[in-house]
Amino acid sequence: MELKATTRDLFNSTVTQIFPSVNVDDNTYNLLALATIATVAIVLFITLRVLVQVYASRLFKRTKNRWDSALMDYGFFRHLVHLVPALVIFLLTPVLIENEGVLHAVVIKCSLLYMMFAALLAIYSLLSTLEYLYNSSYMANRASITGFIQVAKLVFTILVLLLSVSIIIERNPLILLS
Repeated sequence: MELKATTRDLFNSTVTQIFPSVNVDDNTYNLLALATIATVAIVLFITLRVLVQVYASRLFKRTKNRWDSALMDYGFFRHLVHLVPALVIFLLTPVLIENEGVLHAVVIKCSLLYMMFAALLAIYSLLSTLEYLYNSSYMANRASITGFIQVAKLVFTILVLLLSVSIIIERNPLILLS
């Protein structure tokens, strides 16, 4: 809680130094806060994307394991990096934007939706990697798991869609099922 107050105070003092006529209750303040949150999220996303792309690919080329290269080829880490800006937005929004406003609710909902869809894409990549690794093994001649993988993807998709609708309409997902 102290970090939240310190961060908010630092942001408030910076905004009032640069824009003396803007106070916390202005729409301009919320716009500046939103721009700050978006900038931090974008910078972290680009930085992590480059780091993962460069260093992970170098590291995985050195190993003899196939699973790490397959995860990289199917974009698991690329999709996982998308969780970071969503988490940054989710965590910084209550710090910089007042909780009572509509903007706060919209940004929080959008960040939750972004997290869920990024996680869904990462799960898709993980399942595709598992399918690839299984199909390249000697057991693939005995039984195919493609149908199971497709059913798992469908179940995860339905789950994410159900959770997305429940976030948007602010209702319990179990109520949607009844």
